[in-house]
Amino acid sequence: MMTIALGQLLNETWAVMGAADRSTALRFLAQLVLKAPNLLSDRSLRAVDQAMDRGAIRIRVKGRWYDLRGVPFALVRELYCRHIYFPTLDWWPGPGDTVIDLGCNRGSFSLLCAGLGADVLAVEALDWFDTTFASLMERHGVVDRVRFLHGVVVPGSGALGLPPDRADREVPKEAIAADAVALDGPTIRALAGPGPVALLKADVEGSEYALFTGDLSWLDGVRRITLEVHRDHGDAVALCRRLRQHDYDVRLIDKRGQLTEDLRDDVGFVYATAKAK
Repeated sequence: MMTIALGQLLNETWAVMGAADRSTALRFLAQLVLKAPNLLSDRSLRAVDQAMDRGAIRIRVKGRWYDLRGVPFALVRELYCRHIYFPTLDWWPGPGDTVIDLGCNRGSFSLLCAGLGADVLAVEALDWFDTTFASLMERHGVVDRVRFLHGVVVPGSGALGLPPDRADREVPKEAIAADAVALDGPTIRALAGPGPVALLKADVEGSEYALFTGDLSWLDGVRRITLEVHRDHGDAVALCRRLRQHDYDVRLIDKRGQLTEDLRDDVGFVYATAKAK
């Protein structure tokens, strides 16, 4: 659970109010008031997010409205209000761009990119989210722009590779979809097609480290990379070093959005941009 300072709370509120429709914005403000004791004691928006999950959520991004029923409000805030996978305006994909979404979960990020006109390869190991994913794409008329695949990114790595006796194991192997295929970097790149990839986003619960080991020539043509990195599963600084060696400008960001030289939080973000050649 991430603690929240007053300044951050104001930023979160401003981000939601700037993107939400009137009904969603008023519900959010009401929950901030009602859950004020939780905010003060937990220093977290978790209670507010949980209350917001029980109702309609409409958010506008770049002129398009999204009906995000079925998506946890915590994700809505991060992806549609704070835009955590887009550190600057030039990272946004547009019509005709190709996006790879590894660890697509319910499809929130895939939907956002498809709504901007991009063609998306969406990969998820688990089958827990299939119904919500399909509903989101159909509801917004972007089914033809999103190619979905059950796949495990580098099997045996990350949270899915933890031994059975690990008490902190995040995801049981039984949850992996029966038709999930094994994926490494070259396979993912081939599935995306021969053209350039505008953005590769990966939130794969620790498997990001195994994905970026060895020969990284499969990254040729991948312009930008956004990774959620997990401290318990690897060395984020070493991962950044490997990407720099492959001609990327790289930034490591902590979960408060601050540039850092080492990851001291449980999670952080890596933003990498291919250098012009």
